[in-house]
Amino acid sequence: MDSSGKIIWAKHNEIQTVNIRSVGVDFEAIDGERLPLAVKELGSCDLYPQSLRHNPNGRLIRRIDVNVKHLYWADSGDLVAIASDTSFYILKYNRDIVSSFLDSGIPADEQGVEDAFELLHETNERVRTELWVGDCFIYNNSSWRLNYCVGGEVTTMFHLDRPMYLLGYLAGQSRVYLIDKEFNVIGYTILLSLIEYKTLVKTSIILDKRGFPSIRR
Repeated sequence: MDSSGKIIWAKHNEIQTVNIRSVGVDFEAIDGERLPLAVKELGSCDLYPQSLRHNPNGRLIRRIDVNVKHLYWADSGDLVAIASDTSFYILKYNRDIVSSFLDSGIPADEQGVEDAFELLHETNERVRTELWVGDCFIYNNSSWRLNYCVGGEVTTMFHLDRPMYLLGYLAGQSRVYLIDKEFNVIGYTILLSLIEYKTLVKTSIILDKRGFPSIRR
């Protein structure tokens, strides 16, 4: 699903599309209820597609010795989530370091650019599907819980009653959308203001010289 609410899926070898905005502004969406979406045909493929993914162009930056199953970049390009069978890692991409190295003209070895990434957090959960909202990593795990991770802290938002797969997030509606194997599209409310608060406001409590707690941002 893109930022406009357009969803594309493959049903057998047929490529179909729906648009969440087609339900209209007067429609009152209820959490967990199926949306009345009109399906349009885009065409067919000779083979059954196994997945539909966007693969941005770019260079391999740094070799990371992890048994990687999936790699998820944030839209900003500053954060990346690397998922294995049992856990996932959040890394920060040091753009300035990489740019300086590339500008120097020094050839990179098979390990890539040293210090290109900084490991921020590791979480022992399997990621089934995911999406980034700013610096917030939203995913569902092997127990089909819908979680988000901000600053290394994982919060469970909803317990899903069946396998569902993340499509995208529409900031204008403050809703995240998922789809099940029957092509039912479901929405849940997630306040962007709360995510931004947890993302941007990082505080630590210290003691001043008098022994009183103070807040440092």
